[in-house]
Amino acid sequence: MGGLSSVGVLWAILSSLASFFIIGGVLTPEWLIGQISAKDITLRAYFGSYKRCNYPVIDKNSNTIALAAACGRYESFAAIPSQYWQLSTLSSALGASLSLLLSLLLIPSICFNDIVNKSTASVLGFFQILAAVFIAISLVLYPLGWNNAEVKDACGEYAGQFNLGHCQLGRSFKKSLQNVILDPVAVQVPQFNKTLFDRNSSKNDEGYSSPVLGESNVGSSSIPKEVYIHTQEMGDNTSPKKFQVYKVVLTGGPCGGKTTGMDRLFSFFENMGWKVFTVPETATILLGSKVKFSELNENQAFVFQKDLLKTMLQIEDTIFNQAHLVKNRNVLVLCDRGAMDPSAYMSKKEWDKVLADLEIAEFDLINNRYNQVIHMVTAADGAPQYYSVANNTSRSEGLIEARTQDEKTRRVWLGHPYYDIVDNTECSKFEDKVLKAIQVVCDRTGVDSHDRLSKNSRKRKWLVGSINESDFVKYEEYVIRHDYLLADTPTIQVRIRSRTQINRGNSYSLTTRVFHGDTKECIETRMPINFREYTRYLGMADKSRAALYKKRRIFMVGNQYFNLDIYTEPLPPAAEKKHLMFLETYTTQPKGSNLPALPKFLQIIKEVTGDSSYSMYSLAKLPGVQCERDEFIGASSYKDD
Repeated sequence: MGGLSSVGVLWAILSSLASFFIIGGVLTPEWLIGQISAKDITLRAYFGSYKRCNYPVIDKNSNTIALAAACGRYESFAAIPSQYWQLSTLSSALGASLSLLLSLLLIPSICFNDIVNKSTASVLGFFQILAAVFIAISLVLYPLGWNNAEVKDACGEYAGQFNLGHCQLGRSFKKSLQNVILDPVAVQVPQFNKTLFDRNSSKNDEGYSSPVLGESNVGSSSIPKEVYIHTQEMGDNTSPKKFQVYKVVLTGGPCGGKTTGMDRLFSFFENMGWKVFTVPETATILLGSKVKFSELNENQAFVFQKDLLKTMLQIEDTIFNQAHLVKNRNVLVLCDRGAMDPSAYMSKKEWDKVLADLEIAEFDLINNRYNQVIHMVTAADGAPQYYSVANNTSRSEGLIEARTQDEKTRRVWLGHPYYDIVDNTECSKFEDKVLKAIQVVCDRTGVDSHDRLSKNSRKRKWLVGSINESDFVKYEEYVIRHDYLLADTPTIQVRIRSRTQINRGNSYSLTTRVFHGDTKECIETRMPINFREYTRYLGMADKSRAALYKKRRIFMVGNQYFNLDIYTEPLPPAAEKKHLMFLETYTTQPKGSNLPALPKFLQIIKEVTGDSSYSMYSLAKLPGVQCERDEFIGASSYKDD
């Protein structure tokens, strides 16, 4: 079967039809039709931008004007009787060439794979619009040249710019006009990233599920349709629902609780009505085939790791495709380790070569492939009494080796936007650790556990005065922008975020908070979006709030995962003359208590957890600018942002 679905085939057919119209229009000279007389002979005169039929010539025998009953081009480009027609010729030629090239690519793609893919489809769509623009320009330029002598001879002395005189428009002009209309229509058919390709390629370019674009038609809504549906899903089980596919990686050191954690997550979310898929650990499968890593030489080990990653991605893609085919409920995909884990078992040089050989970008593996990463810290670090290798015959690590490998694995995921480390602190029994893992997934997906999970991690936030750069640990840095959007109701807050790592890539997300008056709590959910969706949301920004810009450093001190947000220019008025830096982390330890590993290279001024004056929502407020909607009523009960 070809690479295009039925919708893609329709796009190809409409595009080819548009190409037929424009090529026919450009090549035939029936743009303008009049009549011309000489020596008592009258003929219909046909004009194009560079061709004509039945035109006057000099009779060499009698040295008088005669009529040539033939069609032909002007003797040279300069001989075209109007500069506007010359420009029209160039513009129509460009449009026809682009349209023809598009057809030559699309028609074979109906029967053959890999001619057109998701990335090139967007480019082709752009050139299709560009072709229509060139043709439209040529159609506008052409009437500007109707004041030349040849047109006046055929159409009368009153003919002029945009004045036909006694002439009429020909079918070639009308064909070109049909192209201008048909090309944009053809572009709208596939909507590029949605149903253009065969169903076996349902996963989008970014590697995650993306909401369907569309404006809300609920009342006078300015909130995006998918946001409205998503918030309704949390508050009213009878409302239409926008289901999500949520992909989670469970990683960690040896004997960290991944296997039990996956099993419990499976049971918990299945009981909540979700469809749950699990992706097995690829390394265990391959090592279970009696491959002994210790017996491999350097080249064999490299090839094994490359094959391991390639196999892992293929297995994941298969399960991801199945997950996207589920349409009637939410889907959770649990991956036993993820695509970055193999990098913890090789040097950076070897890892870079693996990525180059497989033509994979590390940024996409970290940022765009999975919705959340959970690192289950090895029992060898903090709970050695529970450390065992009995449940995995492929495992042979001792306590020290386990802690070392755990730290390596922990660092390879540094930079993922939703990375949670579940350690062994405050876990009197293993069950406490499992509950912590379930809770962090519930927090990210917006699932209310209804007091089923007693252990909970909350964000804490400190105001930072200065940084000792010389002692700063290794970190990943991102450039972030936040914009708040208009919402229809004061119980909803919506914002978008762009997240850029210089020279590596970009990711975009949409965050929705819904305030529930009965519990006085805000339920927050996040979903990834693509760049096209992000730019559309920017047009829905709340004009009473400024965009917020900051650099985010992500680092670890011991087992604690931290974000350091440094606000940058342009600063909102509320932040002017302030050097705002905030340290954030998730912890089960309550507000006011001391963390065991607060960074010593940062000067901490005070803890601001729960202080709404330091929230992004407050800092973004523009003084004297009235919001088009009521302010978010959940701001006083907000979850630190």
